[in-house]
Amino acid sequence: MLTQTRLNRSSSSRWRTGTQLLQSAFLGVTLLGCAVTTAQEREEGSRSPGVAMAPTEATPLPEATFFAFDDVSIPFTDNLYLTLHQPEKHPNNPVVPIGERGMPDEFRAWYYGSVLRHDGKFKMWYVAASKEGFMEGALFNFEGWRFAYAESEDGVHWEKPDLGLVEFRGNRNNNLILVPPEIRGYDVIVWHEPEEPDPSRRFKMMAQVPWK
Repeated sequence: MLTQTRLNRSSSSRWRTGTQLLQSAFLGVTLLGCAVTTAQEREEGSRSPGVAMAPTEATPLPEATFFAFDDVSIPFTDNLYLTLHQPEKHPNNPVVPIGERGMPDEFRAWYYGSVLRHDGKFKMWYVAASKEGFMEGALFNFEGWRFAYAESEDGVHWEKPDLGLVEFRGNRNNNLILVPPEIRGYDVIVWHEPEEPDPSRRFKMMAQVPWK
């Protein structure tokens, strides 16, 4: 569950502990368990292996999200409270309903997938299950489980665009993404790498597929 940080500006300092202050003190000399070479050691010609650290300035961020288990970004606290908030289910759920009969997600629109914010839109990759995915005498038949795409302006109202990439029941009027035909599965992870030199390879995908 996601958490938020809330700052209590009272004068109390009871939340500052010796352990938290030690975390702050040792933060600058700890780097994934590696030894750190100081400036003095470099000047003295020390040959001990390590990682050279140069002073860096903080980068201001307009907004940041922290988690209760993050003791690196929050090395110590002073009147800082981490609070769990109960999520509220949107009244229009499911916001991504199953498709009409004859569509690839006619039996299930399963969000074992990914949502990214890109070009001003929310983009979702999810698992679409058709009738063929549920056969009598077996729990699942993954021949009927495919990967599909939807997009939204606000994260609540979603559209399933006609991508025209994959043939399904005799036509390509659907929102299935193009993958090798033998790739069927029950979850899909997509990430975006804007630094990728080849524009056609900036979106990457990883999927869990059944073992044959």
